[in-house]
Amino acid sequence: MFRAVKNKYPGCEVWVFGNELNKELLYGNKDVDRYIVYSKNINDTIQKVRDKGFDFACVTGPNFEALAILILSGIKTITTQR
Repeated sequence: MFRAVKNKYPGCEVWVFGNELNKELLYGNKDVDRYIVYSKNINDTIQKVRDKGFDFACVTGPNFEALAILILSGIKTITTQR
């Protein structure tokens, strides 16, 4: 998925938002520019994402908490995959 986004939008930055385990799994992936780790405090996580001013987000799994964080962070365009 990350490579497809980079191919379609070569000038974009791809940031991934998730847990520590996935951060380790994606370490060294040239298609991922940055990684944000969930904070145990949901309000801290919302603020961290809001501060980045993202234009677009994609939730790649059935994760209500992640979707709620993105919505509450003020991201205007969010898509989900099934």
